Amino acid sequence: MCTFHASVAKPVNPKALNGVEDNTQLMHLHEPSLLHNIRCRYAKDLIYTYTGYIMIAVNPYKKLGCYNEGIMATYRGKSLGVMPPHVYAMADRAYRSMKVDGTSQSILVSGESGSGKTESCKIVMKYLAMCGAPTTKGDDERRASAQLSTLSEKVLECNPVLEAFGNAKTVMNHNSSRFGKFTRIHFDKRNWLVGADIVTYLLERSRTVTVSASERSYHCFYQLFAGLPDAERASLDLASPEGCRYLADGMIKVDAINDADRYAEVVLAFRTVGITGAQQAGVRALLATLLHLGNIHFAETDDDSCQVDAAAPMQKAAELLQVPVAALEEALTTRTMKSMSDSVYKIPLKAQEAGYSRDTLAKAVYARLFDWLVAQVNESLLTETQTRAFIGILDIFGFEEFTVNSFEQLCINFANERLQSHFNAQVFRQEQEIYLREAIVWEPITEPDNQPCIEMLCNRGSHPIGVFALLDEQCRLPKCTHKTFVERVFQEHKGCAGLGILTHPPHGSGLIANEGVVVKHYAGSVLYHASGFLQKNNNSLHGDLDELLHAAEAPFVREVLAASGEGDGAAAPPKKGKGGGSQMRFSSISAKFVNQLAQLHTNLQATNSHFVRCINPNTTKEADAFRGGHVLHQLRCSGMMEALRLMHAGFPTRCPFDALYDRYKDVMPKSIATLASPSFCEILLMA
Repeated sequence: MCTFHASVAKPVNPKALNGVEDNTQLMHLHEPSLLHNIRCRYAKDLIYTYTGYIMIAVNPYKKLGCYNEGIMATYRGKSLGVMPPHVYAMADRAYRSMKVDGTSQSILVSGESGSGKTESCKIVMKYLAMCGAPTTKGDDERRASAQLSTLSEKVLECNPVLEAFGNAKTVMNHNSSRFGKFTRIHFDKRNWLVGADIVTYLLERSRTVTVSASERSYHCFYQLFAGLPDAERASLDLASPEGCRYLADGMIKVDAINDADRYAEVVLAFRTVGITGAQQAGVRALLATLLHLGNIHFAETDDDSCQVDAAAPMQKAAELLQVPVAALEEALTTRTMKSMSDSVYKIPLKAQEAGYSRDTLAKAVYARLFDWLVAQVNESLLTETQTRAFIGILDIFGFEEFTVNSFEQLCINFANERLQSHFNAQVFRQEQEIYLREAIVWEPITEPDNQPCIEMLCNRGSHPIGVFALLDEQCRLPKCTHKTFVERVFQEHKGCAGLGILTHPPHGSGLIANEGVVVKHYAGSVLYHASGFLQKNNNSLHGDLDELLHAAEAPFVREVLAASGEGDGAAAPPKKGKGGGSQMRFSSISAKFVNQLAQLHTNLQATNSHFVRCINPNTTKEADAFRGGHVLHQLRCSGMMEALRLMHAGFPTRCPFDALYDRYKDVMPKSIATLASPSFCEILLMA
């Protein structure tokens, strides 16, 4: 028998309330009742549940019959709550709000890997494409409808491209987005869909060159082997994924993924968004180049340098880039330096350093290819029509905490801190609007505040300097390590350490004081291993490698480089020092990400926001398996418990006038029972 303290006991709701569509209909609204209600609905394949204006969506891990054009039509124009909970209803609410107010809207879809974010976003986009279609049938409308059909097709068909190059199989998910994206669907004054654009955030570059045993690299590499005709695959010297070092350490085949079919979808999507046959061939050749780069091995020599120990991968990579083999080998195995007297000389690299140089080149090239693809998609979705407003759909990574948390997790969790701040402000505002609309007298609610953590991470230009700015400082200074970075963080943020927002690694973590930090986020404390932070934050490509790329004569490589932004310094060749040595300009991944999030936050503040919190019911991708502890952890990480506390500070239970009237009319005096239900309820609450 288990014994619990009385403080953890919570009142139970009547059985009649099991499985209600909106958690605010529960008589007692708290963590256990929220979890129990979601469990009851999930057992009936009812995966959507409201909590006020927030939607909770649980991944069913099976096909359900609640998605088709007929069902979409039944939700059109209906207020939230009229129809059963559905992501269609959230999309319709956003569309109706834009239509009535002319104000841009945003739908924020969040959750951990495997929770169904990407699929939810696709469903929302399909619904908005239906809503944005012309409804009348004049000549202008027919022409607009034909144009819209093409545009809607492009909006939906961009997904296979972005998924192929930005998604991968992970432990939690067969199709995990390894980047964030904000898709804006634009509408004109007639509320017709007339264009779209996509902004992407923080592509996981390291997956290009490193993959764990139970995961895969990006889908596009495996699709290359499964879909290419034998002749073209032979011309690219691609035998099998098992023979590629960048792929061989991970899984190759996944039963749930048909790479050949996905390849065909990507080719069709390429055509739809206007990527030419020559460009498609260039994409395939560049992917093959990266795989051959990964197969270049380096052997130590007696003079503390290294040499390439197999010529074939080097020769093929050089052939595809159209650079001299000797130039590629020199760029990978040596580095140009400049002395204090401005004389230029080359130093040999050790095998490990050359391998790092090779991987840095591969990650930079893949990131530029991905950016080029996003630019091509955006180009195909541009519109010259005057737009009235947009509906933005944010598909971004949820809060993460693993056994080992590194730079990527800090960036992702910082993004969630910013979004949680926006979530708190929006829910707070919506609560106030409900009370004002219903003329309810209420005590002021204190809005949750995670600003101290946000400022500790991103502050720039004033003291205390933020963690990301300190990381940039350490990346620029010579002889700095992850240990000196941690020491600077604690030196700068003594105030946060005093508040418990920042602490040293706990005993038993395997880390000493200057090897990691613990950050207290809104969703809980996370231990970050600082090893690798400086390398992962450095977005720079060394001058020798940058010069090599700009010397490449392959037309598609030149096109991709020309389209690159300033992120890698690729828009122009690197600068020369006085003595002719190339200089590496430091470029920070975290600084770019912080700036992107600041712009996203500004955009979201200018919109009315709608929230979809996606939940992964289990870690084994099983249908009909609901693991309460796992779900509860996600509810806390998604900010639902903060929303719950916010509602508790006001009036958490929402009941229609008629329901309250029917429940109590028989026990009230006739003079009160004959009143209209709103007046009856007002007197009832005053009694």
